[in-house]
This record gives sequence, C-alpha cells and structure tokens, in this order.
Amino acid sequence: MMIQPASQSLDSHRWQQLWQFAIETAGSSKAVAAACGVHQSTVTRAGNNPKANLVEGGAAILGWSIADIYEYCQQTGTNEGDATKTFGELNDMADQANVAGDYRRMVEIGHTMIERAGEDDRLLARAWSRVSSGLDGLGFCEQSEKAARRGLEHIRRSGEQSRDVRLRLLNNIATGLYHQGFYLDARMYAREVLNSFEQNEPTNFSARRSYAFVHLLLGHIDRACIDSAIDEEAERLARLAGESLTIAREFYLKLAKEDSAYAAMARLAENGLLEVHVELGELPVSDVIDHVESHKVDARDAIVAYRADETGPIGIMLEAYAWEALITAGMAGRYLPARHGQQRIEKLLARATEIGWELDSWTILRRVAEIKFANNDDAAILDENDRAIVIGLISRFPNFREFGFGLLQNARHVTACRSRRAS
Repeated sequence: MMIQPASQSLDSHRWQQLWQFAIETAGSSKAVAAACGVHQSTVTRAGNNPKANLVEGGAAILGWSIADIYEYCQQTGTNEGDATKTFGELNDMADQANVAGDYRRMVEIGHTMIERAGEDDRLLARAWSRVSSGLDGLGFCEQSEKAARRGLEHIRRSGEQSRDVRLRLLNNIATGLYHQGFYLDARMYAREVLNSFEQNEPTNFSARRSYAFVHLLLGHIDRACIDSAIDEEAERLARLAGESLTIAREFYLKLAKEDSAYAAMARLAENGLLEVHVELGELPVSDVIDHVESHKVDARDAIVAYRADETGPIGIMLEAYAWEALITAGMAGRYLPARHGQQRIEKLLARATEIGWELDSWTILRRVAEIKFANNDDAAILDENDRAIVIGLISRFPNFREFGFGLLQNARHVTACRSRRAS
C-alpha cells in the first residue's frame, strides 16, 4: 500500500469524522495540538486538505498507519444517505455492517451516530459501542478498548443503568484486551459480564446475545492459554474452555432461530471446541486437519459471495473459516512432526491470510504472522505480502512492535510476492 502525498485531496466528510474522532480519543484539542506540534487554533480549524503533520499526528493518536488514513479518506460514495437517517436507523445499519463484515463502514456509521447523539450520554454510549466493535473488527484493538471505555464513561454520566449497552461495552473491552494478548485482564472484564447474569438471567435478545458472546470469549481465552500450559493445567484449561464454548454454541444456535446470522457465531464456538477435543485426547489432530481442509471449497464460495456483496452473515462466516484454519494450523505446529505438518500448515495459513485481507481483519493477520514466524525470526523469509502484514501489525499492535521490527531487521527479504489468494 503506497502512502499518498499530503497534497492529495481527501474526502472531506471522512477526514472530518476521523479528525473529530482523534480529538475525542485524545480528550481535547489541546492534546491533539501537542501531538501534531501545532497551535491549538490549528486543530479547531483543520481544513479538508490537511498538511502532513496533521495527518501524522491524527494517525498516531488513533493508532492507524498514515496509509490507512489516506485509504479510508479517499473512499467515497457510501455515506451520502447517512445525514438523513435517524439515530435508530443508523444503529440498525451498524448491525447490518457488522454482520456483513464491513467494519470500516461500521466505524463510519458510529462516527455519524456520535454526531447525531449531541450531548445525550445514553446515545453517546451506544454510538461508542458501535465504533469500538468496528475498530476491533479492523484490528485496532487498543483503540477499540479506548472507545469502549469512553462509552462506559458516558453511561456513568447518564446516571442510568443501560445494562445491555454496558454489557456490550464490557465485552468490547475484554475482546480488545484478548486480541492484544492480555488474557488475565480480558478474563477479569469477561467475568464481570458473566457475574452480572447471576442475579439477572438473560431474557431479552440483547442480553442473551451478550451472554452467548461472553462465554465464547471466555472459552477462547482459556483455549489460547493452553499452548503455554503444561500437563494438568493444560487439561484444566481445555475443560474450562470446552464448558464455555459449548454454552456459547448452544445459545448462538437458539439465537439463530430468531436471526440466522448467529449460526455463523456458533461456528466460531465450534472452531475452539476442535482444539479442546484434541487436547483432551478425544480426537486425533490429523482427523481435525482433514475435516478443516475439506472446507476449502466452502471457504472459496464464501469469499466469492463476499466479493459479490451478497446479503447475509457472509463476513462472520468468513471469519469462522479463517479461525478454524488458524486454530488447526496452531495444533498442527504443536502435534505434528515438522516434516509432515509444514505443507498442511502453509495451506491453512494461506486460506486465513486471504480471508484476513478480504475482511481487512488484522486480528486474523496477526495470528497468521504469529504462527508463521514463531521462533524463527532470524531464519524467516519475507516476501512483499509478508512485509505488508508485519508493517501493518506494527502500526496496530504496540505489543507486536518489538517482534515485528526484529523480524524486518533479521529476516531474509525476497522481491517476489506470493498471491494473496489461497491455492
């Protein structure tokens, strides 16, 4: 991805949205001025064709790369009708964007919701939850966490319980921490959500959705910790993960009877259960790999449907195909001899990589890099596609930067770029 010159004209609506978001994220125009090295008055009257220092400062505050800023602000033609929509209609549109896997659009709608909310803290909390979810989908996990915390602050100011929105925001914080690798902190926030259901069982659709999601998240947190655990601890974590993921799957299947999109969420739980079954000795890893490899055509059909902008939960289903490939590749690396497992791992990672690019999902691409370059940063070979992934991850995940810079410095670089399309 090329960085465009600062003189390149930007879509004014998108630039002003991002600029306002930077001010909200930093907390004040004074803080933005300090980050950009300009007078505060420059921040408040930033035009639609900003100088490079404003773009660089805004990117640093948001945790975006400069290339991301230009790419986002040059996309046009998708927001003309937003100005005529009510807050409720925008909220429904954000739901649709989430199901479709269009996370940039979800962030954009969330910005518009913030503008529409004015000073209403209840509405602002809901709007920030949409922004947070969209940022998480794009892999801006740190910024997603911050957006969710801003939403919680608006709930506190409103003086109302807003239980459903509060649970969604807590889940977003836990998810952001999980994707950053802070498993203990993520579990703490997820447990806060779970504890809230001890006295109030989930009854309405939103509460049942939060209940299913927190079990999905807790299951994957425990599953992710299996790799670094040994013997009895690994078995204990596998059993805990299995319990949580089974509950999540069952709840999502029930939700799917009311909204078919949630059948794809059940697949995300089933993906984690594959690793649980292997860890507990209930399935041989080779059988799991055969099962996942058999989904090659289904995954390809889902990618074609996504590119054709077909309606339905295509984005979530694509995520499910990517994560089952990644979870299986991780197991293959642990359990299969290198000479037998490497080719199968490469095919699984190729599938996940293609889906990651399609969805613009940097959480997927991060896991690809972690598996692909684990313990071999001095011997790694990077092509142009690999470098694009590593550079993108460095800009999005602060705790990836040391490893990423080391990888770029020590690896052998080749000019031939493998296709982003899986074979």
